[in-house]
Amino acid sequence: MRPARAFLAVLAALSPLWLAAASTLIRFDREPLAQEHVVVPGRIVSNLLLVEGTVAGAGPYYFLIDTGSSITLVSDRIATAGPAVRTTPALVPVQVVSAAGGATMLGSTTLPSLELGSTRFANVRAVVYDFVDFSNHLGITVDGIIGFPVFRDLLLTLDYPRHRIVLSPRFPARAIAGTALPFALEDGTRPIVNVELGDKVFMALLDSGSDLAFTLDATGLNPRFKAGPRTGPVVTTLSGNAPRQIGRLADPLLLGGCEVREPRVMLTDQLSTVGAEILRHFTLTFDQHRSQVILAPERDSAVKLPAQRTTGLSFARLPAEWRVLQVLDDAPTATQQIEPGDAIVGINGEPIVKWNLDRFDQHLRSADTVDYLFRRDNRSYLVRVPVYDLVP
Repeated sequence: MRPARAFLAVLAALSPLWLAAASTLIRFDREPLAQEHVVVPGRIVSNLLLVEGTVAGAGPYYFLIDTGSSITLVSDRIATAGPAVRTTPALVPVQVVSAAGGATMLGSTTLPSLELGSTRFANVRAVVYDFVDFSNHLGITVDGIIGFPVFRDLLLTLDYPRHRIVLSPRFPARAIAGTALPFALEDGTRPIVNVELGDKVFMALLDSGSDLAFTLDATGLNPRFKAGPRTGPVVTTLSGNAPRQIGRLADPLLLGGCEVREPRVMLTDQLSTVGAEILRHFTLTFDQHRSQVILAPERDSAVKLPAQRTTGLSFARLPAEWRVLQVLDDAPTATQQIEPGDAIVGINGEPIVKWNLDRFDQHLRSADTVDYLFRRDNRSYLVRVPVYDLVP
């Protein structure tokens, strides 16, 4: 869920972190945090960082922390949880624009409070959204997306390596270790930074709400490809399903002094984004008051994303089955007998309910084949399909 795009200039040259002696730096991975830092444990599902929270004391609920969203969204379950939370149908519905540019109208509500650990946010405006498909896709019940503006009055640290967020005072007693990268707020709501690709500098959104690695509006950039581009799997957005061109770039992507070597990319006609598949290799602290994000890499070496592997199918994941949305045109012959609309009810001899998204993706990294149990016209049949590199 994204707001309408706006073209704006990003702050000029990348600035270094303010000078400080090593002993005065906060390293989230090396030292205990002071009492004023609120640590909220989370979990990573399909690259996305989810945390538990409550609304007006009710819950807990799972929320996605989404720096790429200008608004907060909550499920019907939260909006109808009790008298403290009420929808406001009298208000003009809110237009929500997806990452693909499509728009829909959603009802709005005001949360009397949103609690993450001991941090309380009062009177949070939100829109009401049906998270059923999103939850089915991830294999976990998600009840909300917390937009970036909620954290305007404190420091938000997305600590991907330790699967947590840290909420800190706006003016910490000590500096935070890492490389500072200035950002501009698109429409005052979302962090846009300058990134480098080869000899080109352009704007990109830091989007923790996207499970992709890197999406690129290639207009005027003429990027060099090491592999591809080629037609990739269907991408599901608020405005529908559509295939995208994907590949691997030949040049590194630079975020300040941090390098992503030969990134995998999906081409788009919207604003370029750096998504959670790349961001998860860092600890990021967003300071909206100073308009900067501080990046601390998990390792000293450059990030290199593995090959994207596939069986040539895209799915809509449901609790009791995975529904085939797409069969890639150049999928192996064994896969071509599968048709869109077929229901997968088992994988490798186990019922589909035992396979969440992360387990399946991990299996693809090392497997040579996958045994799918399909159901079509009330008949079941087994198909063994090869696993191959979609993007080497």
